[in-house]
Order: sequence, then C-alpha cells, then structure tokens
Amino acid sequence: MLTGEYAIAILIIYVSTCAKKQYGAVLIIALWLLTTIDLAAHTIYGRPADLGNIAVLNAAVGNIGDALRQYPSQILSSIAKSGLLFIPLLIKNQFSRPAEKSLRILFASLSVMTIVYGAMLVRQGVSPITVFPKGFSYALGSLFNKLNAMTTEQNRVETTRFAQTDYSDIGSIVVIVDESIEYDEFSSLLKNHRHEFVDFGQAFSGANCSASSNYLIRKGYWVASGGNHLDVNETDSLFSIAKRNGFVTTYIDNQNVLNDRSVQNYIDYIELKVIDKIVRNTEKSYARDASSVHQIKDIIKSAKKSFIFVNKYGSHFPYESSIPPALISVENLKNYRTSVERNSVDFLINLAEQLPENTIIFYTSDHGQNFYSKSTHCNTGDEISPKEYSVPFIVITNNNKAKVDLLESRERIFGQLSHLEFSESIRFLMGEKIKDASSVFNHNHQVTRYCGLYGSIFTFFGTRPSCKLLREGAFNLETAAPRSSL
Repeated sequence: MLTGEYAIAILIIYVSTCAKKQYGAVLIIALWLLTTIDLAAHTIYGRPADLGNIAVLNAAVGNIGDALRQYPSQILSSIAKSGLLFIPLLIKNQFSRPAEKSLRILFASLSVMTIVYGAMLVRQGVSPITVFPKGFSYALGSLFNKLNAMTTEQNRVETTRFAQTDYSDIGSIVVIVDESIEYDEFSSLLKNHRHEFVDFGQAFSGANCSASSNYLIRKGYWVASGGNHLDVNETDSLFSIAKRNGFVTTYIDNQNVLNDRSVQNYIDYIELKVIDKIVRNTEKSYARDASSVHQIKDIIKSAKKSFIFVNKYGSHFPYESSIPPALISVENLKNYRTSVERNSVDFLINLAEQLPENTIIFYTSDHGQNFYSKSTHCNTGDEISPKEYSVPFIVITNNNKAKVDLLESRERIFGQLSHLEFSESIRFLMGEKIKDASSVFNHNHQVTRYCGLYGSIFTFFGTRPSCKLLREGAFNLETAAPRSSL
C-alpha cells in the first residue's frame, strides 16, 4: 500500500504542473505550504506528526507568529527544503501548455488518495498515517480531524442545581486561567507572599495544550478510568451556569483567541451568547495582564453579581514577548522567570490588594512547561513530561467564612487537586454541582488515578482521547502535608 500512496502523490504533483496556470499554481502552493508545516512539525517534535499533533497544531493556528519567533531555524529550513521541490514545479506550471483532462486526473487522484487515507484509518488506526507522503499527511489528517469534530457529539453530564446558602453573600467570582505557568517555578517566586493566598499546592491541568485545557476548565469533565484513554464528557459552560444563576458574565481575552475564527479555545456560538461583555486587550503583550487588574476591579464594582473569566497572556512562548524589552536576557529560562514574576506573581499581589468586598478569585494555569524538550508543551506520547501538567491552584477571598473553610480544606487536600476540582469548586459556589464530583468545598478525601489529556479532545474513529498517567489511585494523606503554612 505504501508504494501506491507515493505513486499517487507523485502523479498529483506532476499533473498539477500540467494543469491550467491558475489551478495548478494554487495546488502547488498549497502543497508547498502543507509540506512545510509537516516538515517543521517533524523537525520540532523529532518525529512525523501524528493525528494528535495535527489536531493540536490546528487548534493553535492563532499562535503562528509566536511559533515563527520560537522556532525560526526549523521553519525556515523546512520552507527551503520544500521549496527545492515546489519552486521548480511552480515555474514549470507557469511556462507549460495546459494538458487536456489534467483537472479530471487531479480530482480523481485526490479522491483516491483521500479514500486510501480513510481506509487506513478504519483498518489500521491512527499510527500508520505518519508514513503518508509529507503534505498529504497533514492535509488529510486535518480534513479527517475536522470532519470528526463536526460529526462527533461529546457525551453529556448534567449539573444539579441546589440552594447555595453557605456562601450566598459572595457576589463576585473571578476565574483566572494563566498561560504556561509551571508550578515549581511559580511557587519559588511566590514564597514570600504565600501567606496572602490560600495555596492548594501543585495541581494537574486537564490537558497539556491551551485550547484543550481551556475547554476542559470551562465545560469538560471525566471520571477516573483504566488504560491511557479518557471518556471526555461535556457539561454546561461556566458562563451558562453563571448566567442562569444571576451573574453578569465577562470574558477578558488577553490572548485575543476570539479573533482566531478557527478554534477560539473551543468557545462556540452557544457559549458566546451567554457572555454579556467581552474585553479585548490589544496593547503590547507584556502590558495586557497588568491592565486587567484594574479592569477586574472596575467590573466587580459595576454589578451586584459578577462572573469574570480571564484568559491571561501569562508567559506564552517566546518568553521574551511577555516582558518589556529592557528586561530581556539571552537566557531563555531567565526570561521565563522574569515573565512569571511580573505577569503572574505581581499580578496576583496587585489584584489581592483592596479586593472588592465578598469577592473570590480562583487562579490556575492552562498547562505547565517542559524546559528540556524541543517543544515546551503540547507533546504527545512518550515525549510528554509531567511538568507539562504541573500548575498552581490558588484561591483568594475576603469572605471570612469561605476563607476559614478553604484553609481547613487546604490542610487535608494540599497537592491532591486537578482542574476537575478547580471547575467543580466554581460550579459549587454558583449553586450547581456534578454528581459525586469533588471540589475544595466538598472533597471526598479519596484521591483517584489521574490521567491528563493530550492531543484531540474528541473520540476519533472509536478511539477515545489519549491521556498521560500522572498519578496512581493510591495516595497517602500523611505525605500530602502543606509545604509551608499560611
């Protein structure tokens, strides 16, 4: 079969040079672009891009500029290598007489290639498609990923409403999802200010990539299961829950993901309809998070009940883009630490000062960072480091009852949490809960196996989303004592 795939690919490339100029040129340039992406992904990951990588890369299409700054040599090398093939083909197309029936042959060949690709997925699963010809592999992988997302319905899990009386005087809930904040680096910078917050220690993110993790925080849930796959369920968005419980909803978009019309962190039109206000910060990237401190306080003061979700810029790669030019170092890790200190630690300290009355803030990061691999996060399979899931879990509040309860809870469950408990804690405060789900307010004391998602969030050809085992089911509570006292 492999020889046949490459024979068809060669036929498509050759016939494209014989097609009418406008059609042939479009196809050749498209193949050049797709082959470049495929080659660059191969170079960065150190192996051919599989369907999981393709899904992740397409979900991060809004970060093309960041990727160009982070991996310039790999991308330029891939452009040059693919150009050696496609530039001569483009020239030939422009100076050749169009051949009859070339478009028919092209259409037939592309159809056959698509059928072969689909047949391989059905018969052999997702692994063999990495041997497909470069460019075609990325194009068809993207096509089938998109078709799968459009036709696959997520399993649903419903929330139950209840009368929230213990914390009914809390008027404002702020959810802050930072970008690329690895817990140990963050914690070392926070140590002199830890007493100001309720720090639940290292937690595990839902996924090791931004879009998937944000989706899971806002409206995803799963229960512990065996193997290295998950049954991802969808529940009502935090925005929907807030809206029906009387909160004015705001989304602060410091990464401008809503400007990316392709994925938007999986925020769909249903979710957009229940967001009352969208704040887009467009100044220099290193200034956006600081601006949000004042915006959050102003929004809280403007409504009796506010729900604010902040998608922070944080320490997105390349790290130097998130700090002022005068502070940029030649050392990558030093730039990261400067960014974390300015955009995350100082951000929280400033936000905690003069916090409006009866406000509670939940803070975490979308994922951690892997400082010792080619890719800092979004890795798949054996390339994944647990550091890609290592994130903070902090709560800040001036509500006396909530703070007392949280401090007591912290002593029991320090270091045992994940994004699942993070989101459930927010739902619980708004008066809704998922059956048997734990939160910082009603933890079940039973730490279960935890497997963090990577790749696509959707079931693909019967294969459930993949995950990285991060914690076994057994857990000794005596080893979970807080690393420092408040």
